[in-house]
Amino acid sequence: MSTHKEGKKIGAWILTFFVAGTIVGSGVYMLPASLAGYGSIGLLSWIVTAIGAVFLALVFAKLGSVMPANGGPYAYSHAEFGDFVGFQTAYCYWLTAWVGNISYIPATIGYLAFFFPHITNYTAYIGVGLLWLFGIINMLGVKNAGLVSVVTTIFKFIPLIIVVALGWAYFHPSYLTSSFNVSGGSAVSAFTIAAALTLWSFLGVEAATVPAGSVKRPKRNIPLATIIGTLAAAALYIITCTLIMGMIPMKQLAVSTFPFSEAGKILLGSFGGFIITFGALFSLLGAINSWTLLGVQATMSAADDGLFPKVFGKRNKFGVPGWGIFITTVVSSVLFYLTSYLNIIKQFEIFILSATSLAVIAYLYTCIAEIVYLYRNKQKLTRVKINIFIGVVGAAFSIFAIASSSEQVVYYVMILLLISIPLYGLMVVQKNKDKEKNKMIGRRKKIK
Repeated sequence: MSTHKEGKKIGAWILTFFVAGTIVGSGVYMLPASLAGYGSIGLLSWIVTAIGAVFLALVFAKLGSVMPANGGPYAYSHAEFGDFVGFQTAYCYWLTAWVGNISYIPATIGYLAFFFPHITNYTAYIGVGLLWLFGIINMLGVKNAGLVSVVTTIFKFIPLIIVVALGWAYFHPSYLTSSFNVSGGSAVSAFTIAAALTLWSFLGVEAATVPAGSVKRPKRNIPLATIIGTLAAAALYIITCTLIMGMIPMKQLAVSTFPFSEAGKILLGSFGGFIITFGALFSLLGAINSWTLLGVQATMSAADDGLFPKVFGKRNKFGVPGWGIFITTVVSSVLFYLTSYLNIIKQFEIFILSATSLAVIAYLYTCIAEIVYLYRNKQKLTRVKINIFIGVVGAAFSIFAIASSSEQVVYYVMILLLISIPLYGLMVVQKNKDKEKNKMIGRRKKIK
């Protein structure tokens, strides 16, 4: 019999939509334009990263079934490696969430420009407004955030279905074969950079594990939602990106801020462009909503363990870390405002590369955590060798993903990682102070 509290939790279908809504965001609608700068070699990157993403999804599905705890990557890393790695994972994941969230804003404004060409003159104000809109929605509770994901995910698939159903009639194989590598560099270089870009599209494979404490029957529903959501996203990405690259000449595609809208006009005229743009906007808005929730769920769990400032763990009356959402939204707004002068496509690429590199560090820790957990509990579990192999492949893929990023991105990510060390030191000092304070309170109670 379900309790009232259980009734407020997320079920299998909402969780699956949440995973799909988190993964299928700006990537499917913006990356065809970004990848066009490298050529159709980017399609090979889609395939490789899709395979890697499935292995990562299997890692999270397994851990979600044996350790259903709030925080996802943080919870697993902390359980197996202790406070420091746990803190660093939560720190990287928090940065990933709000830096990545910012990347959806220029993509959203790019598609809004289809309706309002001059809207890019107000990028800074519109972007900040969107960040606060979804910050407030998430402050009102995880159930509201989940329902928004369901609605936006349903609408976002409409334009994708239209393109997949009708696009083949306008598909030109020569657009792909004549522009295999247009980067000006080697094929290996073009492939690795494209791989770093495409991996961004699969961030979110862990989405179902992060709010585990708010999920009904987590041991069943988390693996189910993770695998179904990831496989659906992988199929959509590969098919739709291939179609777009075969419908629009590569040079034209490379400078477009609304590639799917242009495809819609080819298929159904102005009406098609309108429908596709409408769906793209729902997709992007849904992704902003999902990532707003994910970042603060991880830091909430770390704060509960004394490894993040207490304010990030303080729940409001809706059961969500309201102050954590507020602080994250403030930081996101400031960074977006300061970078709003950049070209929309350039701004999008900078943020997704940075967010991806930070995320795969958390993924790497998670994969190794799974291997350690399986080895320690091999007597109690089945199919241990297979799952260890999956963890090894996931870890290798994570390292490849970091190596694929540009030297500049890796440099800045390393600086951010180094900053986490003194921050961890401060948290240890605070944690020890809290312990001493609790001991003093305990002694006083005994005396009384």
